[in-house]
Amino acid sequence: SRGGCAFLMSRRNCEELEPLVDAHVSETVANAPESCERGIELHSRIPPQDWSVTLTELDDFVERVREEHRDGRIPQVPGETSDHHDNFTEGPSMASVNLAVIIPETRRAGGMSWALMLHPEGRAIGAFVSHSFTECIYEFHRKVRGAMPGGLGSIWTCVLSNPQAWGREALSVLMGPTPLTDSPCARAIPKAQVFLAVPSRDGTIFHRSWCALEAYVAFEHEVQVLPALDIFPRSKRTSIGSATAEVHRVQNITPLAVNQLFAGFESVRLAQSSDSEVEARIKEALRGKEDWLDGQIRGVMMELL
Repeated sequence: SRGGCAFLMSRRNCEELEPLVDAHVSETVANAPESCERGIELHSRIPPQDWSVTLTELDDFVERVREEHRDGRIPQVPGETSDHHDNFTEGPSMASVNLAVIIPETRRAGGMSWALMLHPEGRAIGAFVSHSFTECIYEFHRKVRGAMPGGLGSIWTCVLSNPQAWGREALSVLMGPTPLTDSPCARAIPKAQVFLAVPSRDGTIFHRSWCALEAYVAFEHEVQVLPALDIFPRSKRTSIGSATAEVHRVQNITPLAVNQLFAGFESVRLAQSSDSEVEARIKEALRGKEDWLDGQIRGVMMELL
């Protein structure tokens, strides 16, 4: 073992892992006969901090999404309120991309994450990217690219690093007994050189359970936290330090960062998840730590003012 996740799932087909898909893609996924055995083996063996993709691979992924989007093969998630789905500047939500592109393709490849599909032996983390699944895919790409410090060539981000095709039972096991220390993100973040928080148009990401937990781990391990915005001149970002300096230098960052990253933020106590079990487990993990985490998040906001 190379220090991978401390679990071994029984060898079952993906169909038995209850993939988290909606009706409009469930038939495509259900018809994939391949087993998740390969993905289970990889995620058991490769340590979470090595579930990363390169920036070039992120670019390639987004181009792949553009092709699918132009051809009308990415339906909007039922009930989603975004009016940018058909917009080729902002694009469909990450949730829609996940259901239409990532889940079906990674299931066909063996049930691993997109990152381990590309790097079966793993790729070391550079930046950890915290995001909500409500942001638009092209917006996400611009912001990550726009905020990425020079010299860092890879990212770890939930949608590409975690095995999205796994079902609730398998993903629950993947979280480990203690999400703050055992979950893949909790094990990856301390190895990151920088933590990028991607704003969402739908309000602060810190009211999303996983984003709140990720932020706690980053602050606890003193990983540099930066807002991911697409307004920085790339030539000036030669290091994490220069990226941090650029955050403070650009005058129009204040309203943009505060409005997008912190809009509506009250407390991580309000953080929610679409999975009630995950939400309950994270709330329990953060119990007694909420005031400290709220203060750290507000501290980042105050540094931008």
